[in-house]
Amino acid sequence: MFTPGATLAVVASIDGEFLAALPQDDQSAEYSRFSPVSIAFRPDQMLVIADGGSERILGLPLDPGLPRHVYAGGFSLRDPHALRTDPVGNIYAADGGQRIVEVVDARFRLAGEVVPPYDALGLVQGRISGIAFSPLGELYLSDPTNGRIYRYDASGRYLSSFSGGEEVGWGQLLQPEGLACANGGAELYVCDAGKRQIAVFDPSGMPLRVFGGTDLAEPWAIAVDINGQSYVADRKGQTICVFDEQGRLIDKIEGPPVGNTRWLGPTDVVIRDSSLVVADPPSGRIVIMKVASPK
Repeated sequence: MFTPGATLAVVASIDGEFLAALPQDDQSAEYSRFSPVSIAFRPDQMLVIADGGSERILGLPLDPGLPRHVYAGGFSLRDPHALRTDPVGNIYAADGGQRIVEVVDARFRLAGEVVPPYDALGLVQGRISGIAFSPLGELYLSDPTNGRIYRYDASGRYLSSFSGGEEVGWGQLLQPEGLACANGGAELYVCDAGKRQIAVFDPSGMPLRVFGGTDLAEPWAIAVDINGQSYVADRKGQTICVFDEQGRLIDKIEGPPVGNTRWLGPTDVVIRDSSLVVADPPSGRIVIMKVASPK
């Protein structure tokens, strides 16, 4: 998707003022403190947002790339973190305040929850900050407090957890944050903010490789395209780092290609078709950019 010489063009920049001007399904919604912590796309092309400002899940139908309406979930997330959608469009939202994952259906109604087995594993009551689905429907959750990944099957049954091997080993997780499945579900990419690297595992938790290192300051979220390229939201480094399939740095995107604006602390990045979508909560905006390869 992204090659040397590729160009970016902003399709939409979404902030609180932009949202407030759109038709609303909830007239009580307030966007003056809009803080898009995490973003994802449903199969119906709706962009869903975990908004730390209103502590709600928002939905923006994109037609054909610009939002025309705002839907707001009628419930509160005490401390929203990661948000992802499953293959049928249900929304999974990590609520750090309750240390669980809320499941929300297509009509923005609560449909269930996923509670990690903290007690059964003898762990501290942690928090969930990363969510990923494999193409087969398996669910992975990251817990930075305990340095663990939890794995569930497509029916929601808990399968296993792992922390990356030996305590002092190169694959041991310190602070796992964002997650992404790649290679048909054969690989799980983990942003380890504590070690400033990306760790790659097989589905059972066997460490395969790491990359990033000195190129990253605080990897927070990751997306992997069909060519195996990784797009890492580096929150502390205030950039989107692009790596090739071998983990070599290709480029750093320091902000949208408009004026002299920069990311202030991106916490999520999503790839959709030929678009790159970045959530930057300190600036209170989401930027949708089209990627065009050089001819």
